[in-house]
Amino acid sequence: MDNIAPSATNLHNSSSDDDMSFEYNNYDAAITHKKNVVCAVMTADCVPILLTDTDASFVASIHAGRMGLARNIIFNTITLSNSAKSKILAFIGPAICKEHYEVGYEIFEQFVSLDKNNQDFFLRKSSVKLDNKSDLINEKFNCDLSGIAKMQLLQCGLNPEHIFQSDLCTYCRNDLFYSYRKEQKTGRFASLIWLE
Repeated sequence: MDNIAPSATNLHNSSSDDDMSFEYNNYDAAITHKKNVVCAVMTADCVPILLTDTDASFVASIHAGRMGLARNIIFNTITLSNSAKSKILAFIGPAICKEHYEVGYEIFEQFVSLDKNNQDFFLRKSSVKLDNKSDLINEKFNCDLSGIAKMQLLQCGLNPEHIFQSDLCTYCRNDLFYSYRKEQKTGRFASLIWLE
């Protein structure tokens, strides 16, 4: 892997025929068009996304956390695939569910300012009626990261029938997965994809 995409969120692109033995850290996505190269993502509540296409011309793994989603990591990765959007297949892996992912107003505001449709993926925790918008600053919201990820995949032009989603929550099923929000531990689980 030798190319880093010019974006605010790091992406690693394996495009050379050099030594396929490598190590990389601090990347939010990896993509390759080569066989027998594994793209992996490590998560513990964030959304793992695995991509390929019906021609098996590429594979990619995406760490779709709050920052990556805000910085278009999905769009940037799909762009590097050079694949027709109608052929891309996506798997959205286990991640923290909306009921257990609490964020502050600044995160709500950031996502809604990027796309007003994002407000559908936030639920204000308090049911107290607010007199004005300035009262929202101290509010907490539940956020559906997987829902935002799916919407972004659809906005990129993927066929809804080509998007597969796990309904497993890392927080609810910490017997199977790590959940930083629940356990305050730094363990991770890996999601892997490769071409044979």
